[in-house]
Amino acid sequence: MDEENRLQHLFWFDSGCILDYQFYSDIVCFDSTYKTNCYEKPFVIFVGTNSHRNTVLFGCALLGHEREDAYMWLLKVFLECHDNKRPKCVITDGDGAMRKAVKEVFVGVHHRLCSWHLDQNVMHNSKDALFLDRYRELAQLNCTRPEFDVEWVKLFDDFNVDKEMVWVTDLYAKRRLWAYSYLRGNFFAGMTTTQRSEGINSYVKKFASEHMKMCDLIDRFDRAMVAWRQKYYQQEYIARYTVPVLRTHLPSLERHACDVFTPTNLETILSMICREK
Repeated sequence: MDEENRLQHLFWFDSGCILDYQFYSDIVCFDSTYKTNCYEKPFVIFVGTNSHRNTVLFGCALLGHEREDAYMWLLKVFLECHDNKRPKCVITDGDGAMRKAVKEVFVGVHHRLCSWHLDQNVMHNSKDALFLDRYRELAQLNCTRPEFDVEWVKLFDDFNVDKEMVWVTDLYAKRRLWAYSYLRGNFFAGMTTTQRSEGINSYVKKFASEHMKMCDLIDRFDRAMVAWRQKYYQQEYIARYTVPVLRTHLPSLERHACDVFTPTNLETILSMICREK
């Protein structure tokens, strides 16, 4: 509550969030969105990915504002609700207050910034699509950190861009949060953006409107999550009670893989094998 005894911050979750977090807490992704309620409070959704590569929900919140103290409160409550189990990695957008709160509360957790937001910032400042392409290549470059620094200088020399500009120095200062050479060895489940959070935000907006009262929003959100989780039950049924058609010349190994992997992950592995051939 705030000083006037009105609701300021609200966090809620259900048993499904608890179970999903127990199994899939390796990586947590979250950002905030507006206009899902008549108070225009920031709406924050914590998500991850399951063994079917579907988005799963770990909890959500309405905040009174987006200052650092609000995110500090939110992350502490998030951990409290999940038995103080920290994720291994977290992905957020470039919000400074959120970044400081993650560093303070999620101690020892590997933090990655959303690559899409970074790309937008680079394009906005450089106004050069070729420069953006080279920056993306550098962001994904598998090299040592000294080699990264060499390539960083070369990038700006090649395009005659001033390395002392504020946006450049700020981007370089945050390189540990976006460059693969600093992030490699950490498991992000193939996620580089906050797209999964934004995907659920878009899904929720089909059930909610900006004119809703808060109690109505929560009720609609619960209904939305019931419908969302039906995908998981359908895919679990397929994984447990169906057998895919064998496609390789190693049938015994492929049958074993069918028992170990979900159909989605098995399809990804087989596609990689076929491409190598």
